[in-house]
Amino acid sequence: MLAGAGCTDFATPAELDRAQIIVMVAEPPAVAEGESSQLSIVIADGRGEVSGAQVDWQVSSQVEGLPPLGTVEVTGDAVTYQAPPSVTDVPSLAMVQATVDVDGTELVGLKGVVIGPLQFANPTITEFRADGVDVLDTGMVAVDAGATVDLAVTVDPEPDDMTTYAWYSTLGEISEYRSSPTQLVAPSAPGDGWLFVVVRDGTGGATWRKLRLQVR
Repeated sequence: MLAGAGCTDFATPAELDRAQIIVMVAEPPAVAEGESSQLSIVIADGRGEVSGAQVDWQVSSQVEGLPPLGTVEVTGDAVTYQAPPSVTDVPSLAMVQATVDVDGTELVGLKGVVIGPLQFANPTITEFRADGVDVLDTGMVAVDAGATVDLAVTVDPEPDDMTTYAWYSTLGEISEYRSSPTQLVAPSAPGDGWLFVVVRDGTGGATWRKLRLQVR
């Protein structure tokens, strides 16, 4: 049940020529009865991260076997999931649905929030390496046109067999886009774009980073 608590729409990097929900994050990913979690969503397309899209948030009743639990409140830019004061089964899983309108195209994502005494935390990306060099602080990956660059992330806590990765790029190709380490093959012509990585821990926790991609 917990392993499926993240958004399941994994797009290949080539599919960033159209809008995709690449991750939904709950902070924290698990709450006690009556407690709350802050929700966020990341949407990307061929231009990079999409901002300002209209998002409709609600507790989902569309997942078989999972009754709607709790509520979602939107106040300005803050989106809060509120767990019910009590649940029949502990732990339980609430599914939150985000319906997004991007230039007239509707996208739907689901995010699980665990309810119960379990204490989960989202993982943290501590390093983003390009050809062995940590570029997390610079916020940029630079590569020559037509070249191949090795990519990898370091995550805290230490990844295990449940950890999954998803890479997205607006330029070039990443054939092993669900692995870390992996490789990006840059296009033959120079250009500027964006590179995204999403890490999920298999218990509902998720994190992501984006870096500018410069092809020289």
